[in-house]
Amino acid sequence: MQSEKQKNQTETEKNHLLKQVSFIKEIDQLKYIQRKTRLFNSNRQENDAEHSWHLAMMALILAEHSDKPVDMLKVLKMVLIHDIVEIDAGDTFIYDTSKNHTNTQEELAAAKRIFGLLPEKQAEEFVEIWKEFEEGTSDEAKFARSMDRLEPLLQNISNKGGTWVEFNVDYRKVYEKKKAIKEGSAALWNYAENLINDSVKEGILKKIRKKMNFNQIFNFLVHLEANNNRNWFNEHKSDYNQARASFEAFVDTLIVPLSQLDPSIGTITASECMFRIYRDIRFSNDKTPYKTHFSAFIANGGRKTRMAGYYVHLQPDESFIAGGIYAPDPTVLESIRNSIYQHPEEIRRILDDKRFCELFPALSNEEKLKNPPKGYPKDFKEVELLKNKHFVTHRALDNEFFEKADVIGRLMELFKVQYPFNDFLNRAVH
Repeated sequence: MQSEKQKNQTETEKNHLLKQVSFIKEIDQLKYIQRKTRLFNSNRQENDAEHSWHLAMMALILAEHSDKPVDMLKVLKMVLIHDIVEIDAGDTFIYDTSKNHTNTQEELAAAKRIFGLLPEKQAEEFVEIWKEFEEGTSDEAKFARSMDRLEPLLQNISNKGGTWVEFNVDYRKVYEKKKAIKEGSAALWNYAENLINDSVKEGILKKIRKKMNFNQIFNFLVHLEANNNRNWFNEHKSDYNQARASFEAFVDTLIVPLSQLDPSIGTITASECMFRIYRDIRFSNDKTPYKTHFSAFIANGGRKTRMAGYYVHLQPDESFIAGGIYAPDPTVLESIRNSIYQHPEEIRRILDDKRFCELFPALSNEEKLKNPPKGYPKDFKEVELLKNKHFVTHRALDNEFFEKADVIGRLMELFKVQYPFNDFLNRAVH
């Protein structure tokens, strides 16, 4: 006969198994959740279970292309369970701008309920893996999310545009969503980016050019400066959205010739380059909540880059362009100083160029050192350059500059003069 202890252990094991079976039965519902994307070369919509299985196979096959070594078992767990919350929360189409695509309370509640069907330790593990995928910061999550972005891209191309055509999705939206691929794999992003660009050439994907309206931008900013408070801003949110869209169109248009002039920029979008209009007022005596300008930094990596780039600043009567590197981190700063020390003739030739001197008479001397930085001789002929903590040019532009025709062409004439300086800095950084 079994002892009481043995009976309890048997009952515990039975309950453990029953919980696991209950979860297995519950996730069968994943097969009934229809995604908008259709199967390869098919009119039938894919379901969540098919999608998860396909991502798992892709992860196994494409593992060698991950930028970092990853725990493949964890990656497989992520792609297999990441959509299980949709049993309760439903599928959200990636290009639906009316819905929140972040980790919502609804999804978290779904994760806790569904994974909570499992034994406690398994439930905790699955919830944490799901959260890790959603946060997208670990190497495993980045690679898993690359798979999640790549599969529907391949499906849409196989279906001559698929959901892009069906829901009138343009190039910018696709590019914005698919760029997550590069977080996990540079090789797969290069492949995906070429597919996206080829889709434009083939007419599968459309590039919609929004109109630049500088009067609209300046008018909004004038009124914002006079009414810099949240109530007014919220009442005029549609005006802000229109002005921002005009500025975004301007930046997107400027990126094209700039990236041809300076190949280091690569392929970026305006949204990666544009700065927020909301001010950080936590440690400021000025508590006005909004900036009274629109600005963007165009460079490889956009506004978050450590590289030299091209800055545009639109503000009524105070617009300007700038270039170079502002506030480089200590490693980058030392690289720039070392490059100047090693190539003094080259940097002097750039700075003494007649046209450069006319447009950009002086570099910023903000926070400039009084003495040479440590490790450099005082009698070095370019020691004044070494004292700089920022390597930035500046040129003011009046409102009229943006009201005349061919503003992009005229800006490019200025940035062409800026380019050799940026090129020198970027070679130093690399």
